[in-house]
Amino acid sequence: MVQVGYQQADARLACAARDGRVNPGRRQNIAQADKDTAPRRITAMSLSIRQGLLLFLMLASPMLASVVGLGLWGTWRSEQILKQVFVVEVAATQQLLLVDQQIARVRVRMYGVLNDDIGVDGARIYLAQARRDIGRAWQTYRTEIKREGAADEEEQTLIDTIAPAIEELPALLDRLDGFLANKDGPAINNLLKEDWWAVQLQVVTPIGKLIGLQEEHVAEAYAQSQDVYQKTLVGTSILLVVGLAMFLWFSRRVFTHVTEKLDVIEEALTRIGRGDFNTRVGGSHGGEFGRIVAALDQTVDTLRADRVAVDILRQRQASVLESMAEGLYGTDGEGRISYANSAAVRMLGWSIDEMLGKSPHQLFHHARADGTAYPVAECRLDHARLHQEFYRSADECFWRKDGGIIEVEVAAAPIIAAEHSVGGVVVFHDIGERRAGEAARQELLEELRLRNVQLGSIQGELSRQEEQLRSLLENLRDGVITIDTEGLIRSVNPAICTLFQQTEEALHEQNLTMLVPPEQRQAHRTGLARHVATGEAHLIGRTVEVEGLRADGSRFPIDLSINSYSVRGERFYSGIVRDISARKAAEAQLHTTIERLTELNRKLEEAQNQLLQSEKMASIGQLAAGVAHEINNPVGFVNSNLGSLRKEVKDLLGVIDAYALADPILADHPAVLGAITAARDAADLDYLRSDIGALIDESLEGLQRVRRIVQDLKDFSRVDSAEWQFANLEAGLDSTLNIVWNEIKYKAEVHKEYAGVPEVECIAAQVNQVLLNLLVNAAHAIEGRGTITLRTGFDANEAWVEVEDSGKGIAPEDLKRIFEPFFTTKPVGEGTGLGLSLAFSIAQRHRGRIEASSALGVGSKFRLRLPAKRLQANAPVPANAGGQGENSG
Repeated sequence: MVQVGYQQADARLACAARDGRVNPGRRQNIAQADKDTAPRRITAMSLSIRQGLLLFLMLASPMLASVVGLGLWGTWRSEQILKQVFVVEVAATQQLLLVDQQIARVRVRMYGVLNDDIGVDGARIYLAQARRDIGRAWQTYRTEIKREGAADEEEQTLIDTIAPAIEELPALLDRLDGFLANKDGPAINNLLKEDWWAVQLQVVTPIGKLIGLQEEHVAEAYAQSQDVYQKTLVGTSILLVVGLAMFLWFSRRVFTHVTEKLDVIEEALTRIGRGDFNTRVGGSHGGEFGRIVAALDQTVDTLRADRVAVDILRQRQASVLESMAEGLYGTDGEGRISYANSAAVRMLGWSIDEMLGKSPHQLFHHARADGTAYPVAECRLDHARLHQEFYRSADECFWRKDGGIIEVEVAAAPIIAAEHSVGGVVVFHDIGERRAGEAARQELLEELRLRNVQLGSIQGELSRQEEQLRSLLENLRDGVITIDTEGLIRSVNPAICTLFQQTEEALHEQNLTMLVPPEQRQAHRTGLARHVATGEAHLIGRTVEVEGLRADGSRFPIDLSINSYSVRGERFYSGIVRDISARKAAEAQLHTTIERLTELNRKLEEAQNQLLQSEKMASIGQLAAGVAHEINNPVGFVNSNLGSLRKEVKDLLGVIDAYALADPILADHPAVLGAITAARDAADLDYLRSDIGALIDESLEGLQRVRRIVQDLKDFSRVDSAEWQFANLEAGLDSTLNIVWNEIKYKAEVHKEYAGVPEVECIAAQVNQVLLNLLVNAAHAIEGRGTITLRTGFDANEAWVEVEDSGKGIAPEDLKRIFEPFFTTKPVGEGTGLGLSLAFSIAQRHRGRIEASSALGVGSKFRLRLPAKRLQANAPVPANAGGQGENSG
């Protein structure tokens, strides 16, 4: 079916021949053609093109060398002048400026000392530095001037004037330093007014004149460099004008000669372009034109041989296209279908005759998946052809002839010739089943990359067809390999080299078994020999899953589709190879993901149950804190009232004692005295006096116990502190013990062996919850009455709290599972199995651990170990974190 496109191209060539544009029946030399159409002969130039160019180079080279030499000389001369300025004059001037600045600053700093603006110590340090810097700068200046010999007579006179004063300057600075050491202000002031003016006249003033002379030298040097630059510019301009005039004259001569020769070549190329590959340029031609004519004749011979090779290649590539599992169709420059493979015909339901010459958009791409119209202006497939772009999508759909719809993964690419789009290629694959059953499959096709190898405009329609097929073969994502009946590899596309990690040179003419695992090679040889001998085929026409062997010895799964074809009586086998490693990996990944999700679901259920238990304990803690707060209010005023009552009762008893002193006076009033005595006896005043104080003290003691219980409830709940902070484990253990005391006091005696543990950084409310679980479990483990021992200890890195009971103990097989969620040894309805699991999680969250040991009939021992300071989340978990083990202390 693919051959139809080529047949149409041949038909167009035949029509052109009938119209007189190409006459295959007349193969003649151009020199023997009609005299009116033969190329005219021209008179050759006295010099050939090559000789003329050589002459031009001989004339232009001295001119160019002169321009360059003049420019280099001007640059060098300017550079030397400026170097003299910057290296000698400027460097020396900088040293003079440094001497002048240092001398001026000495005087300023001395006045600063006199005005108390500058400290004496700082001024002395500066004097020492100035003495060193002035001498060094002056010596550097003298050295530079002497080495370059740049001082003229006037400058040398000034230098000789300054030198003695510079030599005496250190002695003057030493005198100033002495005055500063003695803090002799008047002496400093006197020196600055008298001796310093000598320095000003003998050093500062001559230095200023030297600086002025140096600036004049710089200005003169700059003027010299500008003069050299202007002369260089004028000379270069003259040489350039002369050279340009020579170039224009010679170019005109060469252009005339080349144009005459090109007229002859143009006539020959015109006939070749019309398809006459038997064209020859007549006459005798020498020089460059003769070599061009010979090359043109050789090109025509090559094109004629290429046409034969293209016919063979076209048959081979047609077999490859027909063996593809994907649908494929091509369009011409107008967007009409020019060919389609059998897979496309099968999937779309139209015959090849119904498809050829039709617009694919109007035929099977006219509507979207929901049935709405799909305007051709929005069609990305047409857009890719028209705008020379690659397009790939997994969201397109095609409509079958019977009205059915197929979802396709499509890749579209333009066919480009001479930078113009002359057609397009579309490869599509039905992905409906893949979307329904396997969402993780890798996309079937990568972007097609076309190698546009233009054979030239003279190949016309035949070249375009060859380019279509070659681009398809070399840019398929799937590998395409061809072997002969001996099993030798005859051709491969780049995808084969990529898949098997081999170069094309390493595979050419090698046996296919080098790409087959050793255990499958004999089966390959047997099957190939059987088909060659009998034509019996087990794999041809089917897609099978096998293994491939890479160059490094690694194996990978592939889908292999085999087809056979013959060219001029010789049989070949082509195979399309697709790497399905990604698909296999996706399937394995899918199974792994399902297993992981199942495990995560189980862990999520456990975490949810632990969270419910944790929220329950948090609610209890909040309730306890609320109750404690509500109790604190009445306890506060009751405690206050009892304090006031004690004071007032004491005052009342004092008043009664005072009244008792009046009894002798009331002896004269027997009735009153009798009434008072009867009242005292009825109230049992003596007993009341001794008992009322004890009652008040007992009430206050009871209130204090209530306060302690309330405080323990608040310490246990810690609702005001859910963050990390330093807390005392022993205080937390005591407060938790008070909370569960009613659970313990009837079943066990509590012994405390505290080691004075320092505070540790933790979430106190969570640690209290662990201690609560351990204490309650210890009480539940005791049958009858026993003992519970509370111990603490610490070292440099961690602290621990231990709860030991004399209960019935835990069986060894149960001891291994006590920290599992929902595991409990209590009867049904008496335990949830989440207490120790929650304690385990809290210990891990603190980067600590719980150690457990037990003996049946003896008792159990649980030890909570916590780091002294909070560890980072990525710190290693200590050994046996949260697990059981033998206690060691």
